[in-house]
Amino acid sequence: METYQKMLDSFLQSEIEELFIGFVCKKIKESGLVLNSDQIEKIRKAITEHRLISDLNLSFNESQVDSSINKLTTSGNVSVSLDDSSELEKSVNDLLADFPNIINNESQNIATVIFDGMNKNFGKYYKWTQKEKFRFEKDLKNIWGEPILLLEMLLVISHECRDAFSVSFSQEAEKDNDYVFVTLVRLHARACQIGMEILTLIKNGFADGAHARWRTLHEIAVTSMFINQHGNDVAERYIFHDIIQRFKLCEDYKNYSEQLHMPKVEDDELGEIQEEYNNALARFGNSFKHDYGWAANELEIKRPTFKDIEKAVAMDSMRPYYTLACQNVHANVRAAFFKLGIPDNPEILLAGPSMYGLEDPGQGAALSLMQTTTALLTCRPTFDTLIYCSVIKMLYEKIANSFVVTEQNLDGCEL
Repeated sequence: METYQKMLDSFLQSEIEELFIGFVCKKIKESGLVLNSDQIEKIRKAITEHRLISDLNLSFNESQVDSSINKLTTSGNVSVSLDDSSELEKSVNDLLADFPNIINNESQNIATVIFDGMNKNFGKYYKWTQKEKFRFEKDLKNIWGEPILLLEMLLVISHECRDAFSVSFSQEAEKDNDYVFVTLVRLHARACQIGMEILTLIKNGFADGAHARWRTLHEIAVTSMFINQHGNDVAERYIFHDIIQRFKLCEDYKNYSEQLHMPKVEDDELGEIQEEYNNALARFGNSFKHDYGWAANELEIKRPTFKDIEKAVAMDSMRPYYTLACQNVHANVRAAFFKLGIPDNPEILLAGPSMYGLEDPGQGAALSLMQTTTALLTCRPTFDTLIYCSVIKMLYEKIANSFVVTEQNLDGCEL
């Protein structure tokens, strides 16, 4: 990565040396001597080897001495003064002053050449990477095929359960102003989408990315369980909490829209959002303005956190896994040194997929999907929904076991 820097350093050194060579040659010429090519080369060699010019011995004959300036001694030597170096100093300073422009121009020229070469040759490299990717995915499927298939089965069943449940009860829920039903259906749809994202990451060997997405899936599962247990009032506040998030987003946008060269929010729109925000606080209380203010009344905490909600639904046992997943979302140091995809070797820099570490996100995704689906189906329980909850629980247990066994059998497997 230092190839061009070394070239630049060499260029600067050679330019300064050329200025010094020119200065010495000029001074010798001003003394009445005409240098031949061999003598100029000796001067060049002395300067590039950082030898003193005073130690340089050059022999001149009569034909090299300007007839109008005869400074040749009887011994054939000549004395040349290099004391007046102001001209050389100015030339070097001018070069250094212009060097940023030289760097900018040359870097752009080199970058253009490299970019054009990449564009021309990337097709070959891309074919090679696709071949390697296909080989890796084939090997991963051979190893992790069973738990991946079971997780995909759970996703399909969860989709179908929500669709059937929504068709069966949507009209009735609308008549009843059932905010729980509306909220849980939407949360479940989002959970299935995130579940598919996790499945895609697992299929491609990105354990840490899949675990990071599981973090959100866990939050949805916890929120769904809390709303299921606390009923319509908290579901209504959850829905109306959208204005709090819109207001905060609008404030951020307003503060930075000019820097981002984005159109400003119209005053009328700002006024409407501010009014809705004020009305929400007047209706639900000042605690409503906080991130989890929609749960403040049920928890009897003025400024609740997600951890409080987890504890309220007895899902706080997942806190260690959740904290680990958070590390793959933020730029903290732990995630730079610990990776699910690296088996007990922190010296490896994992910058791509791996066969390892898929157990945690796979199990976690199955568990959270089961919890979210159960929360949905039990908000209007029937004999059918209870049966499907049992089926999903059985499938979850099979998935969890399959991921554990597969991970245990990975010893010695290449990344």
